[in-house]
Amino acid sequence: TIGYTVGTNNGIRVIRKTVNGGATWVDQVRVASTWGFNDVWFTSTIAGVAVGGDGNIQRSANGVSWSAVSSPTSSTLNGVNFPTSTTGYAVGDGGTILKSTNGGSWWSAVFFSGSITTNSLKDVFFVDSNTGFLVGAGGIILKTVDGGSSFTFQTSGTTNDLMAVHFVDAMTGYAAGMSNTLLKTTNGGTDWYSFTDGISDPDTNDAFPFDPDFYGIHFPTPYTGYVGSYDDNYRGRLYVFQSVPEPIAQSTKLTISSYSSSGIDVSFTA
Repeated sequence: TIGYTVGTNNGIRVIRKTVNGGATWVDQVRVASTWGFNDVWFTSTIAGVAVGGDGNIQRSANGVSWSAVSSPTSSTLNGVNFPTSTTGYAVGDGGTILKSTNGGSWWSAVFFSGSITTNSLKDVFFVDSNTGFLVGAGGIILKTVDGGSSFTFQTSGTTNDLMAVHFVDAMTGYAAGMSNTLLKTTNGGTDWYSFTDGISDPDTNDAFPFDPDFYGIHFPTPYTGYVGSYDDNYRGRLYVFQSVPEPIAQSTKLTISSYSSSGIDVSFTA
């Protein structure tokens, strides 16, 4: 399984790649910088976009090298998603929402900062070209069914900042956030509930002795999910959630099977 993770550590912005499902990672970008990467999304095993501070956007067409792309905003961009190989969305501070229709080479502002909300938007995921979800500060969840032309507010049940969102299919989705916040919906976002009960530390098999802050979430299958976090010593952690033999359900007690020191956000392509 090919995957990519991004993050920042002590003023160093990093993009890392795995070709073995997260067992090992190799740096693709490791550069001292005043801004860092916050999210990455790949439309294929080689074509992807990473976004970060000061409105910065970088794109890779070969899965190896990265180059800067012109951005219409200077607001920090926190999340990016492509429902198709050409159409993509990026979200950021102050409610900024951007859209690309050419694979990430060019971006326009759908809604400028404060147009819909002043809350910082942290992540975005589109189920298809029309239906998408945005999450952010204060537990905000926004949904669109018309390709981003309009958005409606959903009830998350939390005031904790939501940092990431991912859908397995049109009905089943997950959101992750601060203070051990993990949410799930099974009806396309109409209702969300917490599924953090029973999560255990992979080293001790005991419940977490602290409330981890989750920054990234990706479920490539209904059975396996990856969640990016920091531990209590502020070290980057990539947790692997597994549920066998049934897909993760509301009553399932989840156990973290493994983790690696990789970053805070993750995107798997195959």
